[in-house]
Amino acid sequence: MYDLIHGNNHLVRDELLRADLRALRLFSRHVNKYRDPRNGQESRLQHVNFYSERPHDELSVDGTEAEIRHDLLSYSLGCPQDEKSQVNASRFLIALKQGLVPLSLVEWLLENERACLFFFLCMATRLPKPNLQKSLSVAREEFKGSIPQGHKARYKFFLEALEDSDMSQDKTEFVAYLERGYAAAQQRVKPLPWLKPDNDGACQWAWDYLLHAHESKVEAFNKAQHDVVGFNCDVAPLPLLFWLVPHGEQEQEMAFYAALQTWKCSDAELTLFRTNISKAWRQRQLRRSDKFRAINTHIRAESKEQLDALSRRAGLSLQKTLESIIETAYREMSSGSSHR
Repeated sequence: MYDLIHGNNHLVRDELLRADLRALRLFSRHVNKYRDPRNGQESRLQHVNFYSERPHDELSVDGTEAEIRHDLLSYSLGCPQDEKSQVNASRFLIALKQGLVPLSLVEWLLENERACLFFFLCMATRLPKPNLQKSLSVAREEFKGSIPQGHKARYKFFLEALEDSDMSQDKTEFVAYLERGYAAAQQRVKPLPWLKPDNDGACQWAWDYLLHAHESKVEAFNKAQHDVVGFNCDVAPLPLLFWLVPHGEQEQEMAFYAALQTWKCSDAELTLFRTNISKAWRQRQLRRSDKFRAINTHIRAESKEQLDALSRRAGLSLQKTLESIIETAYREMSSGSSHR
């Protein structure tokens, strides 16, 4: 495999042979980001001469350690081979490795989905921003990247974005800063008593209410921009909703609170929002009281887990899932009776 290496690039080769899987993936992500030296963009990789003059495909970041290392070693053959360039390139790879965050600092996020969602949103604010002057659906259609969905995907996104970032502050301190921010956000955004999974579709309703509030604020913001006299900074849209695509009631509830926790608005505006949404929920329940009946019963724990699984798979609330099961069973019963 390594007989491809020749010339003076032994310094880069040695760094690539010493690197572990996380470091190799980091190297590949940087190569992919700046892989075309003809694109006219300023690139730190070009400054240190770690770019290939040969055309090549995007390097894999999801392969095995041996596959990624082999791709990088092959890629390095197109890099400048003089000693000075090799020294600079090897120093750059060493500097990149120093940007890797100790997993012991962040692995706890795998066990804390709410904290991970907060950390993910905080990191997303440091990325190129989508066009927030358009509706969320339009902005997502125009966005060229992908939006991570699911706990593990968000954790992976956060960790890689943290490793790839050029921070002036120490990354360990940045993680500690986010931990303090999450603790403060939890104190600032208290749970709403009625916003719980299994509560008559409350999570789906609250998420829809939040989306509508965001769209209304974007419209007001755009209108204010065209009115110099009336323009002010009190209009505070919720841009982080762009990065949230929750499925099912539990994710909707977590996404709702994460959006409020990362909403850069005044305490007065947050309090007003909480008051308005709670009032709207009570009014909704009053309007629905004549159409719905409560079911006060207990079921086995195993059956409840199965119902939860069905609800998540269908992307419905527990109420909608139960109604669907009952309606389907009733149609089958009615159909069977009519054929007798």
